Amino acid sequence: MSREEQAWLLRFLRARMEGMVRHKPSRLPPLREIPEVWRRAGGVFVTLEVAHRVRGCSGSLYPRLPQRWQEAQRALERALHDPRYRPIRPQELSLVRISVTVVLAIEPIDHIGQLGGAEYGLVLRTQDGHEGVVLPYEGRLPGERLRWAYRKAGVAQSRPAQLYRLRAERFSE
Repeated sequence: MSREEQAWLLRFLRARMEGMVRHKPSRLPPLREIPEVWRRAGGVFVTLEVAHRVRGCSGSLYPRLPQRWQEAQRALERALHDPRYRPIRPQELSLVRISVTVVLAIEPIDHIGQLGGAEYGLVLRTQDGHEGVVLPYEGRLPGERLRWAYRKAGVAQSRPAQLYRLRAERFSE
């Protein structure tokens, strides 16, 4: 996606976030104003940071809504209400940095050594449906990311799991 398409989504999410935090909803854009790339289905994550510390993160590997901009809006709404973090206050809005991670592909790998560099994320799935996702650039070492994925899945590291490499494009304000 182009820088203009990235900038459009970041502007949209910024306006939505400010409206939600200030309890003054912003208008949804007319379909004709939405770039084509955001009108396709696909997984997306939204991360909110203040001073390089995560204050909310949510998203989906697979589309649940018909268009990716809708997925991003839903992820933003959930990130703003992420129970793991303190809510963002109106006076903090100018300090919030929005990052978007667009899921491009999920590829099975046989062992953690096949993960690759920090530009790849990790998806861990157990047979009973637990899942842990570590986005690209979260952590550097494959073993560290594997431990985080198990923790996010809420299961012991001794539990057998299928591993997947997550290819994604990430951009930020």
